[in-house]
Amino acid sequence: MNRPATRGALSQGAPCQRRQPHRLIAVGASCLLMAAAVVVAPMTPAMSAHLPGGAVAGPPARLPARLGAPLLHRAAPACTTSAVNKTGALSGVGGASRVACAQGWALATGSRGMTDAAELFRAKGAAWSPSAPGDEVDFAPEDYGSGTSELVPVSLGLLQHLGAEVAPFVKPDIAAATVVAKLAGAHPLSSSWAASAVVTSASGQWLATGRGSEEGLSGPVVTVDVYRWSGAQWALQGDAAGVASGSLGEGGSIIAASLTGSSQPDFAINSSGADTLWLSVISAVGGKWHAVAFDYGYGPTTAVDGRVVDHLVETEVDGCGCAAGPETSLWEAYSNGVFEPVSPPGPVPVCSTTALAMAVDPGSAQGIVFTKAKCADGWALAVGTGEGFSSQVVGLFEQQRDHWQAITLDDGDGLGLAPSVYDIPASLLEMLGEGTGSSVAPAIASTALARSCGDSANEMCALSGVMPSDGSDWLLRAIQSTRRNTASFTVYAWSGRAWDMQGNVGPVVDRGSILGLPGWYQAVTTSSGSAPELVVRGAAVAWTVVLSYSGGAWRAGP
Repeated sequence: MNRPATRGALSQGAPCQRRQPHRLIAVGASCLLMAAAVVVAPMTPAMSAHLPGGAVAGPPARLPARLGAPLLHRAAPACTTSAVNKTGALSGVGGASRVACAQGWALATGSRGMTDAAELFRAKGAAWSPSAPGDEVDFAPEDYGSGTSELVPVSLGLLQHLGAEVAPFVKPDIAAATVVAKLAGAHPLSSSWAASAVVTSASGQWLATGRGSEEGLSGPVVTVDVYRWSGAQWALQGDAAGVASGSLGEGGSIIAASLTGSSQPDFAINSSGADTLWLSVISAVGGKWHAVAFDYGYGPTTAVDGRVVDHLVETEVDGCGCAAGPETSLWEAYSNGVFEPVSPPGPVPVCSTTALAMAVDPGSAQGIVFTKAKCADGWALAVGTGEGFSSQVVGLFEQQRDHWQAITLDDGDGLGLAPSVYDIPASLLEMLGEGTGSSVAPAIASTALARSCGDSANEMCALSGVMPSDGSDWLLRAIQSTRRNTASFTVYAWSGRAWDMQGNVGPVVDRGSILGLPGWYQAVTTSSGSAPELVVRGAAVAWTVVLSYSGGAWRAGP
């Protein structure tokens, strides 16, 4: 999915906000978590806490000797609320009311009405500066490596001492930094892990972390751990394994969402692939933390190319898996344990044979007259006639804002392949097919065969479109072994109600990458019998395999 993405939901200069049942708390989890992503040895001058106007809130506390050696003497900014307030970082709560400082770091907190806020600062010369580097917060260790002195982070020990001096409400965030630091230490590659901000809901405070494990077909398999704040520590509540594939590093994120109606927050996990932003949703709806399934393609899956928009999910399918597209989309909402298709937000275009015919580009077809049409959940299917078409005309349409856009316009023989190319689930396509007549029934019914046609590490599977021949309809299922360079085929014939298997052929040597060329299949009517010859072409077009029926069985020949 070609859309911008961020690893975290927090930005420099804006303290992290979270909501408790009775207080809106804006806490610097952005600073606290990211600052502890890499632990370095801090130095040990005195640390002090201050009240408004710079008054000291008690005798200065000294850091334990284990936290390191003292810094060389140099000019440092004043450890006062007025000094940190010059940055404007806590202006949303009227400025800092308490501040604690040590080793060139300051942690300040402030309150206004129902809002509390905290921010971490780093000394730069004689002034304080909010500590988050760049335009967004990132937990990646390499972003705070010791090779760049300005970005060396505060240690957990120092952070814990600073937090103890200013306000108890930062304790969960500092403890979360400990969880994140352990995760980073166990997974040194930044692409293999991510963490959410601390999230507060009516059911408590929550934290989610993700880690990549063994490689799957699309990249590392992600496992998510969910924690709840007990008042003293983060307690593991559950995990969901194998929820998505892809990198959690650049472009990845874990963000709280409200999608299922659960009393606990849901978590949206985005992991990046080559041309895809994979999305999985983790929820405790139903009582146990798990990855929620989406109705997507030919069946349920826990990873989709998509994004969260308010309480909905917008999914996408890129027809070629590349920047060229075509890209189509679908909106889904949680219902009955899964995310199911729904109408897109906004106005719904008129669903009629006339409206869909008018949506056809006159430059691509003339004289289109649809006699049957059905629309649902942002998609429409219409059947009719048109100039230049020897048989029926079948149009597949996608809703784009307040109008219809024609996606395909042909004889409908390849309609069963649509869920693999466009963002229309097989279940939705089957429902549309029920309202458009028996002429599209063979193509629609082929989706059942496509559901069992999946790729593996060493095999690729493909289904042909419907091949009409002398009044009958035929179909091929091909399995290509990438390890043995062979291909095998299953032949099906339409009975009038279902696809019946006629026989298996192969394996044959695949000399031309059979599945590498669009339109790799063709039925040729023969005069010798009722069954046609089924011609299979490889990417090397001069090389073909001919499947024919003779002697009571299907056979392969040149």
